[in-house]
Amino acid sequence: MKHVDVFLIAPADASVQVTFGGDTRIHRFPSIAAFELWRVEAIEESIRGPLEAALFDVAVDIEELPDQLQGILTWLSNCQSVPDLKQLIERTGSKSTLYRFWNAAFRESPRVFLNRVRICHARALLGTGRAEDEAARLAGFRSPTACVAA
Repeated sequence: MKHVDVFLIAPADASVQVTFGGDTRIHRFPSIAAFELWRVEAIEESIRGPLEAALFDVAVDIEELPDQLQGILTWLSNCQSVPDLKQLIERTGSKSTLYRFWNAAFRESPRVFLNRVRICHARALLGTGRAEDEAARLAGFRSPTACVAA
């Protein structure tokens, strides 16, 4: 069953009933300001959101991937910035192991996908008011011009 996040913005004293089934997590916020604060902090803590956006872009459901790839992508989602390909290879043990699992599930190379995640991360950071050069650096680009070129 697919994991579902439900976001509820309502005063603490409001009576709300939410009916759900399966693997559902409810996030409750007393105000839009509290939600926005959480959202900005979540963007800065990890690349989970940008990773999920990149997976959506390539039409890959993480829950349908082999356990090995799910583990790699879970590790990746907890990173604060997008690692380079070398770190991803080290995480799997060897380049051939990574590419064997990767090519069975993705239509683009790990390098291209990591760049896609960097772009999504930079966009998210820009959405929090970060300057272009800072967003590019935090997303893992070597320079702002590399971010624009991507």
